[in-house]
Amino acid sequence: MLPHGKYAAVTWSIPSNFGGMTKAMLERSASFCRYGGVAVDVLTFDWRSSYNGVREELSSTLPPGVRILNFWEELAAIEDGSLEQVSEWSVVPTVSPSAVPAADDFRGTPTPDLTRRREEHETSSRDQYFRPDGTVFLSNELHHVGETQRRHVRLISRSGRTVASFASMRDVYCAWLDYWHDGRDSYLVIDSKYTANWLVGYKRENVVLTYLFHGSHLADGIASPFGRLRRSRRYAFLKAHEFDAVCALTSRQLSDMACRIGGLDILHVAPNGHGGGSLEHTTKRDPLRGVVIGRIDPGKRIDHAIRALGAARKSSALNAKLNIFGTGPDEPNLRSLVRDLDLSGIVSFGGFTKRPSEEFERSSFSLLASKSEGFGLVLVESMNAGCIPIAYDVPYGPADIIHHGVNGFLVPTGDVRALARTIEYVMRMPEDDLEIMRRAAIARANDFSHPKIVRLWGQILTAARAQKNRRPAPKLRIRGASVTHESSGNIRISCEAAVQAESECGHHFDRLFIAFYQRNGMLFGRTGVDEIAKRGDALLVAAEVGESLRGAPARILDVYLEASGAGGLESYRLPFRNGRYGGGFYGTAYRNMSFFLRGQ
Repeated sequence: MLPHGKYAAVTWSIPSNFGGMTKAMLERSASFCRYGGVAVDVLTFDWRSSYNGVREELSSTLPPGVRILNFWEELAAIEDGSLEQVSEWSVVPTVSPSAVPAADDFRGTPTPDLTRRREEHETSSRDQYFRPDGTVFLSNELHHVGETQRRHVRLISRSGRTVASFASMRDVYCAWLDYWHDGRDSYLVIDSKYTANWLVGYKRENVVLTYLFHGSHLADGIASPFGRLRRSRRYAFLKAHEFDAVCALTSRQLSDMACRIGGLDILHVAPNGHGGGSLEHTTKRDPLRGVVIGRIDPGKRIDHAIRALGAARKSSALNAKLNIFGTGPDEPNLRSLVRDLDLSGIVSFGGFTKRPSEEFERSSFSLLASKSEGFGLVLVESMNAGCIPIAYDVPYGPADIIHHGVNGFLVPTGDVRALARTIEYVMRMPEDDLEIMRRAAIARANDFSHPKIVRLWGQILTAARAQKNRRPAPKLRIRGASVTHESSGNIRISCEAAVQAESECGHHFDRLFIAFYQRNGMLFGRTGVDEIAKRGDALLVAAEVGESLRGAPARILDVYLEASGAGGLESYRLPFRNGRYGGGFYGTAYRNMSFFLRGQ
C-alpha cells in the first residue's frame, strides 16, 4: 500500500492539549503503521529537557511502530564515533573543525535530563546545551560585528572537541535529518508550517519531501485565489516547486493553489483520515444539546456560536444548551460574553477533552464558525458520531465534507442570524428525519477512513518518487516575446523557445509556465502555457495571464518562461525591446519583459 522506505512526520513540536493539526499528524502516522505496514518516526525540533512525558501521554494511543524523536535528545545521544557522520553530512560548514578551538567550558553538572545555559556578553551571546552526563553537545553562538550578526554553531564531542561547525541552526537540523535517513530511501511528510519554511530547498536524491498544508494559505477573509497570502505560510507556498509533493486537504484548496502557483505535477489532495463509525449508531443523545470542540481563539469565532445559540433559544422557546470544549486565549472574553447575554448555565466550558467522540455522541448538533479551516477534521469526527454538523462555508473544508441538507448544514460565513435559524431548524426536525441525516453523516465520515486515506497516500508518494526520476527539463534559448491585449480583455504572452544544442534532454517538457516574480525574488503568480506550436527548430508557446495579475498592491513584476522537469523548474527571463507597450508591460534597460501591477 505504501512504497518501501523509511518514514517520518516532521513537525516543530507536540504541545500539551494539542489541536487539530497535531492530532491529524499523529493519527496519520499511526494509520501508516497499522494499515501501510511501515514504522513512522515523528520528528520534533523544539527544545525540551525531556520528551518522555509526551511519549508516556501518547503511549496508549500510538502503536509500537510509531516513535517520537526529538532533535535535541537524539543529537545529544549520538556516540562520539558517529558524530563525524553528522559532520560528513553537514550542509553549510563555515569553518574547518580543526580551526575551531575546543569548548572552553564543556562540562556541567550531571542531571537526569538535558539542560541548557545562556550567556550574554557585550558583543556576543551563547547558548550551551548539555548532555545528561554534564558535557556540552552543542554551542550556539551569535557574534555582533559592526551592524552585522554572524552565527557560529558548534557540535561538540564528550571530550570537548569541536566536531563540526555550521552557519545556522537550520544547517544543523538538516545535518541531523541526513544522519537520520543515512542515505536510505525515505519519505518525509512535513506538517508544521514553521518547519516547512526552513526545509525549503532540502533536496536529497533518496528523500521524497512532501509538504501537507493543514490550513488555508490565504489570509482571513480573502476569497480570491489571487488575494493576500497568510504571512506564516507565504514563503513555503510560493516556493512549493522546491518540494517533491505538495498536498492540500481539499480539492477546493488545491484548485485555488493551482490558480496561483500553476498546475504543477507535484500538487495532490490528501484529506485527513479518521477511524470510521458504525451505521448501527444508536447512542441516546440530548436533542437540544449543541457542542463546540476546538481551540478557543478569535479565529474560531466561538462568540458567533454563542450568540446564535442564544438567538435560537429566544426564537424557538426551546431549552437549547451549548457545551464548549477546548482551551485558548479567547476564553475569558467568551465567559464575559456568556454573562452579558445571560446565558450562564446554558453555555458551559468543559476545558480540553481527550474524548471528543463521547461529547459528540451526547450531542445532537455541532457548530463550526471559524474564519478559515484547512480541512475541518472536527466535522468528520462529529459526523462519525452521528452528530449533525452546522458550519460556516469558509475556505477550506466544510463544503468539501458536508452535503448541505443531506448530512449536515452549511451557513454563509459570518451570518449569525442564519446560524441561529439553522440551529432552530435542526432542533425542530422530526426524529425520523434526524436519524436519516445522522446515518448519512456517519456514512460520509467513512469516506475518510484510515485504510482509504493510506491507500491514497501510497499513490501520492509513489508518484512523487517517480517524479524525482523523470528527465530534467531541456535547456532553452528564448528568442523573443510579445504581449497581445485581446478585445475580451484577456492578456496573452507569447514567445519562441528553442532547445539549446548542448542539451541532452531532447524536446521533452513536463509542463511550461509563464511566471511573474517580484523584485525580491519571490513568486507572485504562475500560469500554465495553453498553446504550443512548432515553428522551425523552435516552439511557439503562449498563455493567458490576465487572472494571475489581479488582487494585489502595486508592484513591479519580472516575467519568465519556466519549464518543469527533474529537480524542479528551469526559469528563463523573457526578452523584450526597451520601451513601454501599454497595459503595464514594458521592456527594461536590459531588454527584458516586466510588468507594473497597479494596486487593486
